[in-house]
Amino acid sequence: MRLFRRLHGLIAAALWALASVACAGEAPLHVCIDENPWPPYSFLQETAPGSPPVLKGFTVDLASTALQSLGQPFTIARLPWAEVHRRARITSADERCDMIWDISATPEREEYLYFTDPIYKLHYTLMYAQTRFPRSAPIRQMTDLKGWKTCGVKDYNYGNLPAQLTLQRADSIQDALNKLQRKECDFLLIEASVMERGKAMGLYKSAPLGCVELGGMSKSYRLAVSRQADNATVLFANVKKILDRLRRSGAQADLARQYQVATPDCREKLD
Repeated sequence: MRLFRRLHGLIAAALWALASVACAGEAPLHVCIDENPWPPYSFLQETAPGSPPVLKGFTVDLASTALQSLGQPFTIARLPWAEVHRRARITSADERCDMIWDISATPEREEYLYFTDPIYKLHYTLMYAQTRFPRSAPIRQMTDLKGWKTCGVKDYNYGNLPAQLTLQRADSIQDALNKLQRKECDFLLIEASVMERGKAMGLYKSAPLGCVELGGMSKSYRLAVSRQADNATVLFANVKKILDRLRRSGAQADLARQYQVATPDCREKLD
């Protein structure tokens, strides 16, 4: 296993280096991702003192492998989420986001993006400050949420929320965590697996958090190709084929194990 992980890391690094340089005469694909860290799917990690951090993660390795298999050079930009979607709509090749990673599908987004099949699924949870509620969250059913303030993040897709849940949108995940600690929000609606991994890696700062799983509320994440991209339909079809091949070969499952992709269990649950 150690040898496999070492080899896989070397391969991923090589793919990253190759993919970051455009082939002679061929313009690179512009890939865009959210500027908020999304571990273990996409995050910046320092590799050596004084060296710039390297973008890593389950989605980064999976999508990079797919594009490199197609011989497609690409660059990656980390941008505010609203800006990512704005650039996916425009026709100018210099500014456009040709591809987006770690994105959920909605009818509105399908008007300007082609979506792959899901590459992973996450469950929604309500995070809360354990210093405020040390034993458990003061809610036992969905209707209890009416009396509490819940934070979310601007421009994020939360799907069809229960009628009892009205979000106060923060500028970023860290901003939402700060509001939680200042008691400007009672709960934060977010995927616990991302939050716990981000805190463990030092990407997000927060006092200890508890979580309440929201039964039946989950979201699938995918890769997407802008309908404005050059040869968008061909690129999309080829990416889908490569992803299917990686899934059937077991390579996607190997990456999931390497990055320990799993959903932590919350002590509490609302149905």
